Amino acid sequence: MNIRMLRLFVVCAALLVGAAVPSGQTSATRTVMRDKLELSHHVLDAVMTGNFAALERDATALTRVTERPGWLVLTTPEYAHYSSAFVSATQELAAAAKAHDLDAAAARYASMTMACYQCHRYVARSRQSF
Repeated sequence: MNIRMLRLFVVCAALLVGAAVPSGQTSATRTVMRDKLELSHHVLDAVMTGNFAALERDATALTRVTERPGWLVLTTPEYAHYSSAFVSATQELAAAAKAHDLDAAAARYASMTMACYQCHRYVARSRQSF
């Protein structure tokens, strides 16, 4: 996702603050999350083995996952923030792979994982409040 598209996403999400929170996960979201988890496992494997080609490929695929219809779960500024943090981490992960910087890749993997955790926690709490 390029920077202009990311900014557009964030602005649109911020404008839709009052939108309703979905009561559960859709089939599209379930598929996206399952694919994200599988790719995350591939990324961890690539970090641990120092496979920079696989790392760059799978980090880029993780970024592309955010462009799929099932990704946009909520239309709140908080969700946009967590989504943006995930995208940034995956882009930085791909850049670290391209630079063959394993230490940076490991740090970006940790950042990506924290973005996932924080977002999932936020979505779960949002759904409980409705």
